[in-house]
Amino acid sequence: MKKQVKIREELIYYIFGLWYITAFLSGANIEGLLGLDIEIITSVAKTVILCGLVAQLFFFQVYTRQEMFVIVAMSVLLAIVTYNSSYNYMATCWIFIFASKNLEMDRLVRITYYLSIIMIVFVVFLFMIGSIHETVIIRNGIIRHSLGFSHPNYLGMQLFHISACRYYMHYKKQRISDYLFAIMAALIAYYYPNTYTATISICVVTVFFFIYHVVGRNDRSLTLFSVIMVCISIFCNLLSIRLSVFPIGHREIIAMIDSILSQRFTQCHRTLEYYGVTLFGQRISTFISLGSGRYVRLFLDNGYMAILMRYGIIMYVVFSITLFFTMVYLTRRKQYCVVMVLACYSIYGLMENNLFSLAHNCFILLLGYYVFRKKDEKEYKPAKRLRIVFG
Repeated sequence: MKKQVKIREELIYYIFGLWYITAFLSGANIEGLLGLDIEIITSVAKTVILCGLVAQLFFFQVYTRQEMFVIVAMSVLLAIVTYNSSYNYMATCWIFIFASKNLEMDRLVRITYYLSIIMIVFVVFLFMIGSIHETVIIRNGIIRHSLGFSHPNYLGMQLFHISACRYYMHYKKQRISDYLFAIMAALIAYYYPNTYTATISICVVTVFFFIYHVVGRNDRSLTLFSVIMVCISIFCNLLSIRLSVFPIGHREIIAMIDSILSQRFTQCHRTLEYYGVTLFGQRISTFISLGSGRYVRLFLDNGYMAILMRYGIIMYVVFSITLFFTMVYLTRRKQYCVVMVLACYSIYGLMENNLFSLAHNCFILLLGYYVFRKKDEKEYKPAKRLRIVFG
């Protein structure tokens, strides 16, 4: 019995760890490993991961009727939008949310942090010894290096990810080493992949972490701080849609913001004009063929617009509402640090479309805290539970 309970509690972490390593391998310019083609390795790993998730969902977790209704409704919606968009990032995210009902976020973040460090060192090492090549991109005369990853931005996003994880791991006490680590990560993000998004995001999470500790001496200040974080998240979401849907025009402040962010809103507006918006998503290609070997490149480097355009209005509304109520719920539970981290990722969502990508944002699993929320222990009375079984 104890062994079964241990498997039930531990399995999700092994599944996530294997999936995370596989995602890293897919994001690097690795063609083979241990004499095997990388596609074979990732294919086998995905099969093992799928079997593990099925076991976790159907045999190792129990759900109330209300939870089952949410899971079924979301599964139907995800199946529709994933089929229409041919883009499975959101589906992967929610499958892990459903499979992570009793997840310990502290432990998952530690796993993510150490695996990220190991995999970054591993990929860069392979590049340094000449086993893999890097992707070099020239932007405005500046050479951007990926150091073995498929794109310079991938390295930058992981540097921000591990910085956020490290701050979260040490949120109870300020450490000079955390600030030094963030400065080093920001410098690497700026000088090698030359990604402004990662550099800005690392600076933002560092400032927020510092403010968190400054105001953290009393509960009232932290509550106010957390409420401000929720407001920032809402503002970023609405600002993103506003600036992408309507032309920037000649407004100096807005044009300056757009320019600082490499004209992301202007480019999103172009993509929006070409594709439009649907209720349940659509396939979006950023390369539009004009014939005779000519093509037009479109960009969708905005998390909120990526959800709206790829997955449709319904999925965008569901995601936005769930994120908002999750942050409110965590504020009431006095989980102020994770609210701060989610606010940082909301700002990050203005500049990158991987806001909902589990490979670059393990904190997205916090949405499960609201989906599977419980009342306080004194008030909570377990409802009749449902376990899915066969036979």
